[in-house]
Amino acid sequence: EIRRFNQIIKTNMERACENESPDDLDAATVELVRAHRASGLISLQLDALDLLANPAAAMTFLPQRRVLYRVVDKVCRIYRVLAENKHVKLRLTGSSTSEARLDERTIHIIPSVFIDNAIKYSSEHESIEVHVKDDIRSEGSFIEVSVLSNGPASTEEEAARLFSVRGRGEAAKRVAQGSGIGLTLAKIVADQHHGRISANQKRTTSERAEWTFSFRLPRI
Repeated sequence: EIRRFNQIIKTNMERACENESPDDLDAATVELVRAHRASGLISLQLDALDLLANPAAAMTFLPQRRVLYRVVDKVCRIYRVLAENKHVKLRLTGSSTSEARLDERTIHIIPSVFIDNAIKYSSEHESIEVHVKDDIRSEGSFIEVSVLSNGPASTEEEAARLFSVRGRGEAAKRVAQGSGIGLTLAKIVADQHHGRISANQKRTTSERAEWTFSFRLPRI
């Protein structure tokens, strides 16, 4: 029922944006664009809840040839409404036209979790950079998505269990509320796509660090 009601909202907001700006929905009235993106946020969260309720669904891989950059670009556009609310700058850099085998039901969960966490733990007026690139190595050819931001620092023990259920660090718990399951879902989707997910931090103060969350998967 929530999905059905949200789809009604999303469809009407999309039509309203198209009526004002047929060639670029993002150029419509700010309030309409924000409402349209907000409905998109609800859809992303519902998809994450579906996977949480039934993680085994990710074991059924339904691959389609898709450009990963387009998935990331769509997620960035949706999450800008949250970034704007917190006065955080969210920008997408890099480029890639490479295709990968993606399951459209789940792949967007990875950039969604990365960006959602980056916004949640950033301070006002900080920047978040989402970077997409082709990564050609001796062991193969990949596409890599990285999200760079600032957030609470973790101890070595906490960092080692970031992708485990309820793996949030103590500093993160003090900064913002959270379920501690987002990165676990991202790891499930990364494994589903035969990709690699990772997190690295560089401390800037005793409490804060520069974080890089990355996802790499084989490209076609």
